[in-house]
Amino acid sequence: MGQAVNVDDPSLTMDEINKLIDYKQRYALALLGPIVVLMSGIFLHYEFIREPAEQPPSFVVPPVGGWGGLELSFDAVGLIDSFYWAVVTMTTIGYGDITPMSDYAKVLAILYLPLAVIALADALSDVQMIGTRRMIRETDFSKLADECLIRDALRDEGPPNLDPILNEAEFLVDQLLNNDLVDEEAVKVINRQFNHITRRGNFTADEARKLTPKLVFEELRERARAGKELSEGATAFDLNPDGSFKWTTFEDWNKKSWQPRVLAKYAEKLGAESKKKRSRGQPPGQLKTIAGVAGARRPKK
Repeated sequence: MGQAVNVDDPSLTMDEINKLIDYKQRYALALLGPIVVLMSGIFLHYEFIREPAEQPPSFVVPPVGGWGGLELSFDAVGLIDSFYWAVVTMTTIGYGDITPMSDYAKVLAILYLPLAVIALADALSDVQMIGTRRMIRETDFSKLADECLIRDALRDEGPPNLDPILNEAEFLVDQLLNNDLVDEEAVKVINRQFNHITRRGNFTADEARKLTPKLVFEELRERARAGKELSEGATAFDLNPDGSFKWTTFEDWNKKSWQPRVLAKYAEKLGAESKKKRSRGQPPGQLKTIAGVAGARRPKK
């Protein structure tokens, strides 16, 4: 379906990415699944579910050149019924005017219906997402910078902020909301949750809240003192057998608990990436780009 485009390649501009992406092929690929399922449904109904006509109409192909004529029996009305049944089934309309009669036909219909509905719903979702991504990639945000900042000035309750600051995370949320990719109420709930876990930090109105290891240490220590449940990793690293918090200072926790957990997760990540590359037949230490496989990475000094 066309060349693969690495949209994360920092050497490519948005204009270059838009020129490389063939959106017609992406739409065709998204619609390929339901088309195959639709054709399968037509065949399934025509061959196994419908009640065939007693005497299907015959069509005679006249002789051409040295070839003799040919008589074909073809139920055109039955084929139309099969197409109609497949479409009605995929769209879950289910008028009920064409229904399977035998037990065998009913079993086939039961197997086909969820597959058809899922294929169509998934394709519609893919088509919508492809269109949204294309619209975002082709948008000239430099022209809309003032509108983005105005929305940020009106984000909080109360009077507008006449000197707003829009950081990268706030811009991301703004575009997710503006393109109806997330629910606004859900974003508010997530913001309140993040404000809660960072409540021990001192942040100004325009300063981006940050969850630091220091704040995590204080949160874990407070939860342990209150007898509240900790995460699986914190339970293993930070609690004594009696349930009390193991560490007295942030420095001890950072050196003996936090850093070992981060390094362990990093080792898991490297192992998963190496396994994924081996499954794709790509040697470790090489990068796959739109132009092929790049040379080996230089070792870090």
